Amino acid sequence: MAGGPAFLRPVEELTTRLCFVCFDGAEGLEESRRLGIDTELPEDFVQHYCANVFHGIKVCTVATLSHDKSTKGISGGLGKY
Repeated sequence: MAGGPAFLRPVEELTTRLCFVCFDGAEGLEESRRLGIDTELPEDFVQHYCANVFHGIKVCTVATLSHDKSTKGISGGLGKY
């Protein structure tokens, strides 16, 4: 999980870069083409056509926010750590 200065983030910042690809994009591409290039994708497009990616990001978000609350935020210190 790469992060930090190699990805233009400050050395003092704890960052990570995730790559999560677990979907067959054929259906999504077909729907996008059906809608046409001048039509914005619906708000639920990723949730519908990339469900595993959407769910994975939600799980990571909940875990990160839970950790942030339990440690009083990264900028406020690492709590018991």
